[in-house]
Amino acid sequence: MNIRRKQRNLEQTIKDKLNYFIHSSSYSKYIQESVITIRNDRYVVPVKEEYRTMIKGFVHDISASGSTVFIEPMNIFELNNEIANLKLDELKEIEKILFKLSTLLFPIVSELKTDVELIGKLDFIFAKAKYSIKLNAIEPELNDDKFINLISARHPFIDENSVVPININLGINFSTLVITGPNTGGKTVTLKTVRFT
Repeated sequence: MNIRRKQRNLEQTIKDKLNYFIHSSSYSKYIQESVITIRNDRYVVPVKEEYRTMIKGFVHDISASGSTVFIEPMNIFELNNEIANLKLDELKEIEKILFKLSTLLFPIVSELKTDVELIGKLDFIFAKAKYSIKLNAIEPELNDDKFINLISARHPFIDENSVVPININLGINFSTLVITGPNTGGKTVTLKTVRFT
């Protein structure tokens, strides 16, 4: 919290200095736009290319057209450095917090692992149910008598609006079925539907 408060205070100080800079009578004529921007994680001001030597500082970027250079004025160089250091301190602090939180979970790792596995199974069950509803599917009745009796069956991978459901049975009154018909008549789809079941 202290690190982030310091960051906010420093950022406000930089913005105040840069606002004074871009609106001052000495430098306003060199500024392309009266805005403060960020390049390479550092606060900069957009300066007209022809006046780049009039502003003492570091060039961090150039616009696509080449008419604007983004300069970090010398008077905020150290403040930008301080913000960069605070960001590093913030990352270290975040790592410490995450490490401490992680160690609190060590005693219940096995329970968490079980929970993740159960959640995965539940998620899989709900996904299958949702997919079944989308297909308007029913639970098949399986048998050990080696017969197939499909009613209004359709291949699940083909769009339901462009597929024609089929009724097909095999192994009840006969054990052999010959499928004939013209090209694109549905022979292959029928075979795949039966095979898919």
